[in-house]
Amino acid sequence: MKKASIGLGFVSALAISAPASAQDYSGVTVEILTRPGPVIAQRLVERGEEFTAMTGAEIRVNEVPFAELFQKILTDWATGTNSIDVGVFASGWATELVDAGLVE
Repeated sequence: MKKASIGLGFVSALAISAPASAQDYSGVTVEILTRPGPVIAQRLVERGEEFTAMTGAEIRVNEVPFAELFQKILTDWATGTNSIDVGVFASGWATELVDAGLVE
């Protein structure tokens, strides 16, 4: 499954204010994998809580050390496990993920 549209949709939803009639996504869970820290992971947690309040979708932010991040994303997506819906990773890794057909 290609992850780009899911990730972009989530990030876009977090970046804008809630429309007056936000859709109901109760029962939907979005799994995000990123590195730990207040700059990225904590902001995703905070915005995820806002997104949950707007839509009912549960946002789970999972943290792994930066040194493990690329391999975990690559393995999950390449094997079709797809337990990671959104990967927040270094932009330089995008080329390899695109070349592998894992994001578009």
